[in-house]
Amino acid sequence: MRIAFDAPMKQDDLCFKSIDLKAHADVCVQFRRDSFICSLARDGFFDGAGPNGVDYLEGLRQRQARFPDGYVHLWHRDKIIGQIEMQILEEPRIGYVNLT
Repeated sequence: MRIAFDAPMKQDDLCFKSIDLKAHADVCVQFRRDSFICSLARDGFFDGAGPNGVDYLEGLRQRQARFPDGYVHLWHRDKIIGQIEMQILEEPRIGYVNLT
């Protein structure tokens, strides 16, 4: 997903908000699919994410329930321009961050 800006960004115009899956599930799928394509140079996202990303969204719901602050959208004024997914695994103790 590519975002075009019509004016220089100001820090005051940016904010992070928790992902609202009810309102923005389609945006989550678009960002995650785009990150898959950019990382792996192929579009195989739906192979593991299920039709329309349903399996990905269910996993996202579960992870967000365990660590709500780890799943956010970056907003520029009234537009979502990015997505961050963070998770911490207990064994081994390790963290992951997906920037989309």
